[in-house]
Amino acid sequence: VYKRQGWFYPAVAVATGGWWLKEAHGLLARAKAGVTGAKLKEMRLFHWSITYVSLLFVAVAVDPFLR
Repeated sequence: VYKRQGWFYPAVAVATGGWWLKEAHGLLARAKAGVTGAKLKEMRLFHWSITYVSLLFVAVAVDPFLR
């Protein structure tokens, strides 16, 4: 039986997704400005994407217990 998510998962998804978009736009802006090397910080977005997915999975697991 399918049950809807509670409030916790959508809140985490919106917050972490917004932060990911902020980081992605920052990387794009640095790349367009011609920044290269360590100052480009492309690995920062990669590491954040792993954290983002991990937080989403935790939110999916915790959400049913908060209802």
